[in-house]
Amino acid sequence: MKRRDFLSTTVAGSSLILGGSSLLNSCSPTEKKEEYRLKTNEELNLPPSLDKAPDGKALRFGLIGCGGRGTGAALNLLAAGNDLSIVAIADILPDKLEACKNALNGKGKQSITEKNAYLGFDAYKKVLDSDIDAVIIALPPRFHPAMFEAAIQAGKHAFVEKPFAVDAPGVRKVMLAAKQADQKGLSVVCGTQRRHGKNYQETYRQVASGLIGDIVGGSCYWCIGYEWSIKRRPEWSDAEYMIRDWMHFPSLSGDYTASNLIHNIDVISWFMGNKAPVSAMGFGAKVHPNIGNKYDFFAVDYVFDNKAHIGGYCRAIEMCSRNISEFLIGTKGNTNCTDTIWDPEGNEIWKYPYKKDGDGKEIDHYVREHIDWVNAIRTNKPLNDAYDMARSTLICLMGRDSAYTGQTITWDEIMASDYALEPELTQLGKMDVPMYQPLPGVPSGNV
Repeated sequence: MKRRDFLSTTVAGSSLILGGSSLLNSCSPTEKKEEYRLKTNEELNLPPSLDKAPDGKALRFGLIGCGGRGTGAALNLLAAGNDLSIVAIADILPDKLEACKNALNGKGKQSITEKNAYLGFDAYKKVLDSDIDAVIIALPPRFHPAMFEAAIQAGKHAFVEKPFAVDAPGVRKVMLAAKQADQKGLSVVCGTQRRHGKNYQETYRQVASGLIGDIVGGSCYWCIGYEWSIKRRPEWSDAEYMIRDWMHFPSLSGDYTASNLIHNIDVISWFMGNKAPVSAMGFGAKVHPNIGNKYDFFAVDYVFDNKAHIGGYCRAIEMCSRNISEFLIGTKGNTNCTDTIWDPEGNEIWKYPYKKDGDGKEIDHYVREHIDWVNAIRTNKPLNDAYDMARSTLICLMGRDSAYTGQTITWDEIMASDYALEPELTQLGKMDVPMYQPLPGVPSGNV
């Protein structure tokens, strides 16, 4: 895989300011105005703005991963349009499998039987061998590369939750499968749902059309006061405990940058023109000594090729401030990436027009990503989000590995990295679980 192929942007057209509607520049609201042209969906590689997937051939879906996010994604899919059904599901844990089946048959009004609910580490193969058109993959991220690769080889359209992998070798496997998906005309949508949100898309359109000028800095945050954790039961094996509490083990989650901050990092990369930073320098630490072996906070300075510095911050510590957001600074203005743009003096110059009472309601981003997926399948106009999520996953891994090692990590280094997180999980048995945390400056990651 060549670096230039990975970094190639999906944004078409130039950022030239042409003619059209007016905007206020950095002067006062009553002074100078500057003309510009809003770019089209085609120029920006955005899907059509739909509130419901078009009708068409009845589509049958499988679900691999029956936890909260997997079940939620399946219900989001069913809300995306007509004649969509979940016909086969799979999970490693029996209680998760049963709960998901009950939820889909109840709230989702499906008809999944015991025969179509598969259990075990190889259960995904039975789902892919079923009579399905497409599959949702929402397991602990450790398993995403292998499941995605198998789905594409089986000729199935795929929805894959974030992140794509927990290490660089896993991302490279994903990239090879993504190219195969292109060759087969398969549509791939990923769980970085902000790219499918109408408010984010319209804010992006303004930025890509030149409203804030060149981006010169910014920051993004996924800071919360609490993150769920599962207390271990005596009857659980090491592997079962790790899978149930997967968020707290980097070998399963990729750590907090990959599992959570990826949402914000993906927005930053997108608004920067689908770019990756040239380097990352980060730090972090563990605060909760008895929960897993991941860091509880990270702070990363990402540097892009135009010398723009973007800070990435994430934290999950009780009784601390909450902040989940993005912010970018341009030469002509600033934006929260979500719905508002200001001039350099802080005057609001653009606001996303949210639907008001009587005009319907905004479609949830988690549903919109499935609307776009189903639309791509039914119109035979393949959509492939895999390249963008692979890039965003690697950006997050850059920050994590910099914090782990205490060293600045370059994009070329993370692209070529052979560092694979252990242990591998293939059965629900005893594992040699490393309950230490990486320490900067210590090559072995331990003391």
